[in-house]
Amino acid sequence: MSKRKQYHRLLSGEHAASALPFPLTHEQRDQQKALHEADRLRSEIKEMLMVELQQLINGLSFEMDIVRCQGSAMDTWLNECSPLMMRMDLAEVERDAYMAMDHLAIHQLADLCLGGRMRATKNVDISELTVTETRIALRVFQRVVRGLEYLFQGSRSGGVAEVMKQVTLPASHSAIIYKVRMLLDGDVISWFIWLPVAMVIPPSFSSLPYGEPTPVMDEDDWLAYPIKGRAVLLEKQINVKQLQQLLAGQFMPLSLQDDAHFRIGKRAMFSGKVAQEDGKLVFQVTQK
Repeated sequence: MSKRKQYHRLLSGEHAASALPFPLTHEQRDQQKALHEADRLRSEIKEMLMVELQQLINGLSFEMDIVRCQGSAMDTWLNECSPLMMRMDLAEVERDAYMAMDHLAIHQLADLCLGGRMRATKNVDISELTVTETRIALRVFQRVVRGLEYLFQGSRSGGVAEVMKQVTLPASHSAIIYKVRMLLDGDVISWFIWLPVAMVIPPSFSSLPYGEPTPVMDEDDWLAYPIKGRAVLLEKQINVKQLQQLLAGQFMPLSLQDDAHFRIGKRAMFSGKVAQEDGKLVFQVTQK
C-alpha cells in the first residue's frame, strides 16, 4: 500500500499573526536592514533630535520620544488633519525626506521658538498659518533632517526644505516613518517624519535608481553572450497513424516553405530566406 503524501497544515489565525513576514523584493530587504539599523540607533536618534531642537528653543527643558510607525493609517490621518506637508531633497542619496505637522503643533512650536511659552489651546486659531509659523516649521524640519544625516552618514547636505502643494507620500518600502514627540511639562507636541531607506543604509544593487544603473557585465561580454536560436524551414502536423507509418519505414511527402522563421525558444523573432553560399546554408532576414 502506497503511503499518502503528507501536506503541511496551514497556520491558524493566531499563529499567522505572530509569524514574521519575509521580505521578497530587494527594496523590502533594504528596508528591513534599515529598520534594524534605525532601531539599533534609537537612543542616538532621540539625542540628536534633542540637540538640534535645543538650538532653536533656548532655555527650555524637554524630552524627545520617537515611535516607529507602519504607515497603514497615514492616509486617513492626512485627510482628517490636513497638516502642513514638507519635503526636503537629499542630494547625497538622491532621495527625499518628508515631514507632516498639523497646524496646532506648528503654532505651539512657533510660540516656543519666539517667546518660550505656549499660548492656551483655546486661544490658538488653527485654521491658518502665518508666514513666520510656516518658516519655523520648515526650519525645524531642515535642522532635524540635517542632524539625522550627520548621524547616519557623517555629513550634512545642502538641501532646502519646502512646502508641498499636493500631499504625496513615498512608497511604503522606501521610507522609515517616525512619530516624533516633544515632551514638555504637561504638553506634547508631535509630528511625523519620513526618512528614506537610502539615508540609513546604502542601497543594494537591485534597488539603485534607474537613472544610473550598474551594468551586470561589460559590453563586450554582453555582446558575446550565447543565444540559442533556430531557423525553422518546415513545420507539419501529423496524426498518430501517420507517425506509425513513418516508424514502419514509409515516406511522407514534404514541401519547404517560401519563408523560414527564426525562433529563440518558442518565440518567432523574424522571417527570412534560406540560401546556399560557398556550399553552406545561410539565413537572411527579410521581415522583422
